[in-house]
Amino acid sequence: MENKWSQPIPLPGFEGAHTNGYNLDLLPDPLKRAAKEVERFAKVPAASPAIVGLSCIATAISKKAVVVERDGLEHHPAMFFTLIAASGERKSPAFSNMTKPLDKWSMDQQSNYEEKLIEVKTTNEMVDCSIAKVKSKARRPKANMDVLQQDMMAFEQKRLLPPPSPNLFTTDTTEERLFQKMHERNESFAVLTGEGRSALDQILGKYSPGSGTGDGLYLSGITGDKVTRDRMGNNNIPEERVMYKPCLNVCIMIQPDKYLEIARHPSLRDAGTLARIWPVWLPSMVGKRIEHEDEKGLDLSVMDSYNTLINALLTNKPPESKQGDATHKAHLSNEAQELRRLFHNQIEEMMAKGNKLDDMRDIASKAVSQTCKMALLLHLADKSELLNQSESLIDKETWIKAETLGKYHLNEAVRIQRKSSEDAAMDMAKRILDWTKQRRPNELTTTDLSQSLPRPRPKADEARSGCDVLANYQYLKKVSNSKYLVNPQLE
Repeated sequence: MENKWSQPIPLPGFEGAHTNGYNLDLLPDPLKRAAKEVERFAKVPAASPAIVGLSCIATAISKKAVVVERDGLEHHPAMFFTLIAASGERKSPAFSNMTKPLDKWSMDQQSNYEEKLIEVKTTNEMVDCSIAKVKSKARRPKANMDVLQQDMMAFEQKRLLPPPSPNLFTTDTTEERLFQKMHERNESFAVLTGEGRSALDQILGKYSPGSGTGDGLYLSGITGDKVTRDRMGNNNIPEERVMYKPCLNVCIMIQPDKYLEIARHPSLRDAGTLARIWPVWLPSMVGKRIEHEDEKGLDLSVMDSYNTLINALLTNKPPESKQGDATHKAHLSNEAQELRRLFHNQIEEMMAKGNKLDDMRDIASKAVSQTCKMALLLHLADKSELLNQSESLIDKETWIKAETLGKYHLNEAVRIQRKSSEDAAMDMAKRILDWTKQRRPNELTTTDLSQSLPRPRPKADEARSGCDVLANYQYLKKVSNSKYLVNPQLE
């Protein structure tokens, strides 16, 4: 019996962008004005420079401040923002313009850093010379080894460690090197990049031995949980490092396919990594970025107040406590604390079985703490001089703005996660279609696909779900539960 085929129907795309705009009026004035200017100049969505700017503020504050959500529950401003945009959406201008004050601060510190390196080098050379003299004395007959040992110990105590470079963030690093950078810098650092594929590949474990993920350090850095590294170092000398309260800020732009790979990874969701990412799917501006006659370039005077803000947050420092630490504690005012409690209860009720967030409990359960971190960013960005004090109060108005932003990010994270799950079969269908166009088989089986598709290879039921989608769109015909015929009209 001859098979009758219809013309294949084009597969729909993933419509990830949300129609609701990002409200810049919720942001402190310097950041709001800078984000509007970059939005105008680069013709990008407002959320793009705004969120990069928030991440820069968090990076500048780092471990110098905590927000006290409740007594016994404190958070450093460690955030994980992900901006999802396809190629050609001008990701670089948002990052380069908003991270510029961080780069400038690092460059301004460079000469002092180089002077310190010279001091370390010369000091350690003198230590080496002194130790060499002690060693020569140890070779003499009747040398007093106890005295010489004490001398060597005294000289070794004068040895200096080289300071870390003044860079505040990296764009591409391995998990191992990221741990070292954080450990060298008071347990804090940042990953900020307009091209985040490498960072997400690290989290997926693509550069790690074995089949596990590489999200451990990222997860600990966002939550502030203790993390250790125990291994054999150089010359087979054990190396043990520990960070008791790490603080890692992450803001990356990523193409849709890579974020969907993350969003559909069951281990990353089970571990809680996905729950701590605040993704925003940026609307496409392609076709709308029309330049007008006499259109002016970037107004640097508008950017100055934002640059000054970042520099102030980098420079200001709280006084040392009796315990020797220098950490600003921002408490919620009584009114803000009550609003936080009501927000917490609202989210908790929505997570109950059968309610709106029942299927997204992992994401929703982190929303209140993330919102507290947002409140800290808005609070100190509005009055950066508060960072010179040991304590301050976050008022009701700041909390309302933070909660509004928190709800925006929660809704966006839930929407994207649900959409990614719903479209998993469609994504698999597109992978199978690409493979079929290259191989040109007359028929295929789920076993073929499980063995031949590019990695990550699907399980049989995953391949079947993709083939069923292709059958619905007339690319395939289902012969059995595992066998399909290919439409000869496939282009």
